[in-house]
Amino acid sequence: MIHSFLTKTSRNSTLTLAASSRYNELYYRDKDALFRGPDGENDLYITRETMVSAKIEWITGFMFGGLSSEWTYSDLRGNSLQPEVGSFVERTTFSVAGNADKEILLDSTFTIAVQLQSRFDINSINKNAFSPLVGLILRHNNIPVHIRSSWSYNFRLPNFNEMYYLNFGTSSLRPERAQSWNLGIVWDAVSHFQVEAETFVISTNDQIIAVPKSPVTWSAQNIGNVLSRGIELSAGGEITKQLLTGRIAYTLQTTTDETVNSLTPDKQIPYIPQEIVSGNIVVTVGKSMVGFLVNYSSFRYTLADNSEESIIPSYLQVNLFAEQKIQTGVINLTLRADCNNLFNEQYSVVLNYPMPGRGFRFGIRANLATDSAQL
Repeated sequence: MIHSFLTKTSRNSTLTLAASSRYNELYYRDKDALFRGPDGENDLYITRETMVSAKIEWITGFMFGGLSSEWTYSDLRGNSLQPEVGSFVERTTFSVAGNADKEILLDSTFTIAVQLQSRFDINSINKNAFSPLVGLILRHNNIPVHIRSSWSYNFRLPNFNEMYYLNFGTSSLRPERAQSWNLGIVWDAVSHFQVEAETFVISTNDQIIAVPKSPVTWSAQNIGNVLSRGIELSAGGEITKQLLTGRIAYTLQTTTDETVNSLTPDKQIPYIPQEIVSGNIVVTVGKSMVGFLVNYSSFRYTLADNSEESIIPSYLQVNLFAEQKIQTGVINLTLRADCNNLFNEQYSVVLNYPMPGRGFRFGIRANLATDSAQL
């Protein structure tokens, strides 16, 4: 369930309040997992999440700014969590963030946009964290090309899967901290269609990866320092005005263990693919929408020595969705149906843990026909 409220607090500012809650039951059955007993694996996990947030944004004569805060609570119950945590775990987080954007006219031909962001995170399971970002965009007023660059220092808490699930989670995991540098160029090829190219370097301390414990069990562990570098290419926008939109993105990356005295220098980190391709095509006719989403991941190594025997094959997954908007009085309804893994691709992200096959999901969303409330 999601609820949000948007209102103008003045002529040049807006306030957004939002709240959401989620309840999820995951039942996992694997008769062939005999290492769990003669009946295989038969596990039930229940996750509950609640979020409340507030955000105010404003525009003045010289800048755009915003302040936001978010509180979340989540818990997990399961019959197969790590023994040291029992059958129940919970987490509370609170964050405060701010941003400021300013455009500066350098001369009659060049404009530079400066973006500053910061976020302070407080959580119940680890140390607090401060995460800043600085971004620059250089534009030529007569050429449809601009150059962008950014630096950020990021923070990520390990999720419940990585910390608590039996035979994979590690309850003592440390959060990831990463410095990122990006430099890219964007070409506004035609109206509402962009082509982008970007290079990146990411240095991560305590990166979380899966490490084998036995032929059939894995464990999430921290690596001291990981260096990722690569390029990203993408193109997308309106292919035909208001009818057909699409986007395709390609990533080529190398990710290696740069920890002092590493036993596997210059080797690709396990479970990180070197190539990723994603794309989507969406057709919109009136209040109806149909779309395809495609995701491809190249092969990955499961062992740090990058031996051929440790390769997990590449996979291609296709998802399909359809939406229909219906207006009934003061309520706008949106009906949606999803078919995930349309062609029932058999693949694994972690060795010996197959991902779900073809699945279906149906949903309904209702919006009040006003500018100030949504349900």
